[in-house]
Amino acid sequence: MSVMPLSEKAKGKQRAFPLSSSIASTTSQSTSTADVEQLSRDLVVRFTDGLPDLIIIVEKEDLVKDVKRKVSLLLRLFTSTQSRS
Repeated sequence: MSVMPLSEKAKGKQRAFPLSSSIASTTSQSTSTADVEQLSRDLVVRFTDGLPDLIIIVEKEDLVKDVKRKVSLLLRLFTSTQSRS
């Protein structure tokens, strides 16, 4: 069976990093203490219009509004540096 190439839309829906086998094997009911105690995670926003991926560090205590603020700030910084070049 041959593998079909992915469309741009499908590429945007892929995981940025593959799941490790330990995370993939856990269920939603049984999580390890290492996963629960993790202080921060990288959130990768993938754009399909040619912009590079945006990587945001999300802290354990961040709320949704905090993450939205980080995204907004980073996008403003990125677009302002692109307009200068």
